[in-house]
Amino acid sequence: GIEYLDDCPAGSVLVGFNAEINGYFRKLQVVCGTVEVSDTAAVTIGATATPFDLRGVTTGTAESIMCAANEVVIGFEGRAGALVDQLSIHCAGITVTPDGSGYTVGLGTPNTVGPFGGTGGSAFPATDCASGVASGAHIQAGDGLDGLGLLCATVTLE
Repeated sequence: GIEYLDDCPAGSVLVGFNAEINGYFRKLQVVCGTVEVSDTAAVTIGATATPFDLRGVTTGTAESIMCAANEVVIGFEGRAGALVDQLSIHCAGITVTPDGSGYTVGLGTPNTVGPFGGTGGSAFPATDCASGVASGAHIQAGDGLDGLGLLCATVTLE
């Protein structure tokens, strides 16, 4: 398959995927959302965008695999054999807490969205961003989804 490094534009994060599935993942597309911090240090995720095409060739049934409002992707798990059969995404909100000298940025309680796809292949271990949130995806795709990784970023206040 072809390798794609689909990194969301500056100021935005990965909030989910659009996919086409038929037993296994045929196509996958990164969905990005903008990070917005209010004066009260509340973090919201703004308008979503799909700056990259669906990656893959074979068609399937369209699915939307999205974090809840104001949450971002922090990891994933699933099943795979020759291709990716099933995906669940791990999501969490971004927290900003005053700490005396400024602010500490962290993550809320994680939750899982999914699974989507079929039950073929074998379970693979959860892959989570060690230092924060997903800013995009490393997608390997040909006729179907051959592989998936996350591009991770640390959330900072500017």
